[in-house]
Amino acid sequence: LPDRDGRDGAGLMIDLAYGAFLRAEYDVMLTWCLEARDAARRAGERPLAATAAAITALGAASTGAVPVALEAFDETQALVAAMSGDELASRPHALQWLCAAAFYLDRYADGIAHAEAGLEAVRLSGKSQMFPGMTQAFGTLLVATGRLGEAAALLDSAVDAARLTDNALGLSWSLLNRSYAAVKAGDVRTANEAGEEAVSVTRGLDDGFVKARASAALGAARLEAGDAP
Repeated sequence: LPDRDGRDGAGLMIDLAYGAFLRAEYDVMLTWCLEARDAARRAGERPLAATAAAITALGAASTGAVPVALEAFDETQALVAAMSGDELASRPHALQWLCAAAFYLDRYADGIAHAEAGLEAVRLSGKSQMFPGMTQAFGTLLVATGRLGEAAALLDSAVDAARLTDNALGLSWSLLNRSYAAVKAGDVRTANEAGEEAVSVTRGLDDGFVKARASAALGAARLEAGDAP
């Protein structure tokens, strides 16, 4: 790539980092994240820099590099706070990955605020394909903070939307998180039904983060039901 240190290079490395995240190749992800962040800083474009810093926070948190994750998280928050609504709408992935990182870093209140802002940025951007990812991050934060009714409603809507658009990844991701929410609420039937369907849907997907999480969700549901071996 001729423009490795410019906008296009940074954008490509961000895409490569997210692809590694979905495959659960977290060390590879973090390598691309750090390169993307450096390139984005040199490009001098604030929304791009925020997006690269946000995915770096998520990548570092996923590998257990907590100091790096916290530094990137704080950097992203500062960039996002200074951005206009139009800037946020131009690259709403920054908020999606920031609230996902917040979940892993126990920054729940920050994550919920960013998720709410992220959903609004997605609406303004017209990038409807981003709703599933943003919704999953928001749903997990609601579950973590005990807002189980809100989480269930949000994830049920995400399941319905994924069915309508025939989005297998979005459907399995929504179902597995719906299963986790139901486990926390003591709704064993819904937990098992959602977990079983999530696993069934992921059989058509490549191995990676969502497939592994779907199996873990079903295992948690069966354990709650007393069906675990």
